[in-house]
Amino acid sequence: MNHDPTAAGAPTHAAARTSRRNLLRGIAAVAGGAIGTRHSPGGEVTSDELPAAVPTSGTKSAVRPFHGLLENEGHVYANWGRSCETKPAVYVEPLTDDDVRAVVADAERFPGPVSPVGSMLSVTKTVVNDGGTLMCMRKLDAILGLERDAAGRQVVRVQAGCRLKKLHLWLQSRGLEIPFQAEIGEATVGSVAVGDTKDSSLDAPGYFSASVVGLRYVDERGDLQTLDESTDSQALAEFTCSYGLAGIVVECLVAVRPAVLCRSRFSSAKEETPERLAAHLRRLHAERNQGRERISKSARVLVTSSRRKSAPVPILSIG
Repeated sequence: MNHDPTAAGAPTHAAARTSRRNLLRGIAAVAGGAIGTRHSPGGEVTSDELPAAVPTSGTKSAVRPFHGLLENEGHVYANWGRSCETKPAVYVEPLTDDDVRAVVADAERFPGPVSPVGSMLSVTKTVVNDGGTLMCMRKLDAILGLERDAAGRQVVRVQAGCRLKKLHLWLQSRGLEIPFQAEIGEATVGSVAVGDTKDSSLDAPGYFSASVVGLRYVDERGDLQTLDESTDSQALAEFTCSYGLAGIVVECLVAVRPAVLCRSRFSSAKEETPERLAAHLRRLHAERNQGRERISKSARVLVTSSRRKSAPVPILSIG
């Protein structure tokens, strides 16, 4: 999958594009197939069937079609804050698992390294892949449904390009949730399944991959592999902290649970003098300590004090 376009003897960009196009025409002629390619405004190229070579044991090469979007006109892509830019040799948006396999297996048309991206939210240079193949997974965003895994847990099967906000809203409509709650809902399932996150959770680890109990990925040969917690717990644990270096995730199984209703309770106290206010606070604390009133961590006690009934002035907020 590795390819260095700056190596000695490497063709220029114009020559490389011509060479790739001639190669595609030759493959199409050998295969007896037609390549239906259309150019969209801005130079993007989409194809109904762009063949990728598949090695066989014979002397001839079969073809593996690529059905997604392909752009190789030298466009520049940036992360969300435009702090990092990259100019890949090829940019692709696969529509199926087989499209991902076709890209990984064909180093001629899709020069390495092949790096998957989602919403490109990272502020680091992880999105930079000059001269390689940038694979955006956002079209693989289907939520495939609920099921039970081998351990009997309820899980949701979801494709890697699905955004967290979409997944949470889908689960919410069914009275379910994932304990992990992301601050930014545009992150994709595939990206947070294999990296670290640092957001909130009520009573579970504060990272999304803790809920991943299985996944499917494409390895460096273009083969589809499966990992499951019930049979490959160590391998799954290693994969979910690999930051995408062990393969390209195409689908995840994520554990879910019944949605938990969060409540915030507020008590309001208003007294005429600071002395009465202090006495009221001592009483509230005594009741809490004695167990007569349970105050959750998210509760706030808002108290006000005033020397005039007509114009209360807030003086204290505790929680």
